[in-house]
Amino acid sequence: LGLPQNPPQNPPTPAEVIEAVRLANRALRYCDNGASPTSNEHVSDEAVAACFYYEKAVLESAAGVAALWFQQWIQASFIPLVNDVNTLKDSVNALRLDMSMLLIRDGKEHNAQRNVDNSGPFYEIPFPDGRKPWGLSVDRPGHPNVILPRLDNQASIDNLTHDQSYAYFAGYYPNMPVLNTGPNTLHDQKLAIAHAIGHVA
Repeated sequence: LGLPQNPPQNPPTPAEVIEAVRLANRALRYCDNGASPTSNEHVSDEAVAACFYYEKAVLESAAGVAALWFQQWIQASFIPLVNDVNTLKDSVNALRLDMSMLLIRDGKEHNAQRNVDNSGPFYEIPFPDGRKPWGLSVDRPGHPNVILPRLDNQASIDNLTHDQSYAYFAGYYPNMPVLNTGPNTLHDQKLAIAHAIGHVA
């Protein structure tokens, strides 16, 4: 089996930990071979158990050192790495919102130009949170998800269904109550949506 000639250090070295695991595996393998009790390769159940007890003792002895090393690594390397990633994520989110604001401004200026009539084509204007609406699936409580159509001309605004208009209005005006009552609700929502994308017919 190659039993160790000397007890492991306190704490055990990495090499001693590896050898303890290998010893237990060798003992189990020899036992499973079913060699005759008179054979040099015979390993009794008691010997296998002793090897596993030895492995367990070495691993438990080393566990305190491993835990200390892990805690030191967490404090010295992992937590700063997480902080750096979070900082980078915040910077990326801020950059994304800045880009969205530029797209909104430039898109609305284009859509408001005199040479862009009702036939368009209108530019896609992101929602204030940065999401691009064309083709976006929007969850509306109590209703099936709404797939938002392209709003690239006045006809596409005029053809919005109640659910589509509701979703577009909620996206462009997240801090306002959605207009959902009265005979002119759909008409008023569409006017507000057209204003949000910079086109007033």
